[in-house]
Amino acid sequence: MVTGAVNEGFLDDRTSEFGMINGRHWGRPYRYVYSMTNKPGWFLFDGIVRTDVSTGETQEYRFVDGVYASECPMAPRSGSTDEADGYLVTFTTDMVRDLSECLVFDAQSIADGPVARARLPERISSGTHSHWMGRDGSAAG
Repeated sequence: MVTGAVNEGFLDDRTSEFGMINGRHWGRPYRYVYSMTNKPGWFLFDGIVRTDVSTGETQEYRFVDGVYASECPMAPRSGSTDEADGYLVTFTTDMVRDLSECLVFDAQSIADGPVARARLPERISSGTHSHWMGRDGSAAG
């Protein structure tokens, strides 16, 4: 804002969509972006990538073949002060087993896989949009 200069460039060589950040940092500087990677040539999301925009370091989690996810909003842990202290929440569609789940990842270590999962009563379409809303009604939780 001081100079009015803008820098533009690629964060990663992977194709990704629906970049999300911790809602407590909307309109302010942030360090981490959580995005969905896509199956090449398809509008199907087969993984999650966490990008540290300060260092360029990434972490990635890939779903098994036939499982596709929606975007993954960041749900800050109650009382947290660290930007990455929270969870990523996504819905998946498993085309092989004909089911959907809600998966929860630790935002600091997504490569370790989900820390919780809940099966949904019906299969939903892949790419279902979502948003995190905290108990107090704020996007930051």
